[in-house]
Amino acid sequence: MAGFRLNEFNGTSVKIPDGVTIIETAAFYRCESLISVDIPDSVQVIEDSAFKDCPRLKSVNIPDSVTEIGSAAFDGCTSLTNVVVGNQVKNIAASAFLECSNLVSIVIPKSVTSIGHQAFRGCSKLAHVNIPESVTSIGRMAFYDAGLETVAVPGSVKSIEYGAFYGTPLETVYIDYGVTSIGHQAFRGCSKLTHVNIPKSVTSIGQYAFYGCTSLRSVDIPESVTKISHAAFEGCTNLRSVVIRKGTKTIAQSAFSDCTNLSAVTIPNSVKNIERFAFHGCTSLKSVVIPDSVTEIGDFAFFYQCTLYVNDVDEFARKFEDLLPNMPIKKFDRRENQLQTYIHRPSAINTAQYTENQKHWIGTFMLAAYAASQPRMQHRLPKLPKELVLMILEMIKRADAFTSPTKTQSIHMLEDIDTDSGHY
Repeated sequence: MAGFRLNEFNGTSVKIPDGVTIIETAAFYRCESLISVDIPDSVQVIEDSAFKDCPRLKSVNIPDSVTEIGSAAFDGCTSLTNVVVGNQVKNIAASAFLECSNLVSIVIPKSVTSIGHQAFRGCSKLAHVNIPESVTSIGRMAFYDAGLETVAVPGSVKSIEYGAFYGTPLETVYIDYGVTSIGHQAFRGCSKLTHVNIPKSVTSIGQYAFYGCTSLRSVDIPESVTKISHAAFEGCTNLRSVVIRKGTKTIAQSAFSDCTNLSAVTIPNSVKNIERFAFHGCTSLKSVVIPDSVTEIGDFAFFYQCTLYVNDVDEFARKFEDLLPNMPIKKFDRRENQLQTYIHRPSAINTAQYTENQKHWIGTFMLAAYAASQPRMQHRLPKLPKELVLMILEMIKRADAFTSPTKTQSIHMLEDIDTDSGHY
């Protein structure tokens, strides 16, 4: 017996006979009373739409003999809660488990190499899934509106495709080294996402990739990324600091637009183009250093009250004459020891008893303290004069505005400084 299909079915359970190798296309399509199915070890292929729209089907055990699950095979099985996929399946096809809204658990074996387009779209109760290192492709909108809370993308996956995790309640994303592309809208609307690491293997961050990730607080973009695409981080309203490593050449239109809490951004000396609206609406970004490498600044690239620090005001005026009437431009003076790689908004520090200058240095040091805990960032630490070290130490010891762990860490770091040289 090769194939199997039911013409009519009104029962609640079915046992597919031994010897069947194929469950044919739409074999159980809209069997609305079906609750359970027993699939024998002889089955090798579950074809397209085989169990589509079986709203009462609760669980499925796919045996190891199965090598192929067709597209939409379990689409619309809204009562399906648990699925075990056999260890010979190579591909989970497009829409295979689309809108399985009660699916809470699925085991994906190490034999699987691809997860198709919309494979788990709308699986709103699927909070956790383990993607094995055998997987090389995650298709478009594969987990769109799924219930994932955390996910680790293995390095075997070269590209996170369009909308792959769009609208999920992800809080943490781990992307392993080996992934080269974060596609358009890949994590758009992940409003609970607080942390994402972008490895040095990534060369492309697509349009709207993290658009509207309103809980994301910081991002470090590696030197392998040459362009931050259109609206990639637009509307990330809790984003506070951005480090862009040397290697990036273009910050595209609206890349960080309306990141209203962004107060610290590092622009490296590799950036040539800052396109229109790139940092528009970043009302907390009070100042930023523009490196000499920049040859283009688009209209409304920065909030109009943001001070631009440059090495040569006259040269900058010659290149960007149209900006000068609307933007405060100042010379960057290294002798004043301004920490330009970590610009900080002084008003964010709630220590009213201190002058604005003192607040600036507390904020500067707090950012430097964080940098010191990151080995890749230690070369960016400021060289602080002895008097300033002692002043900051005394102020932080007296300040009640900092949380205890941060305050303690800062005190320990200050006490470790060689106050004779002011260096770490």
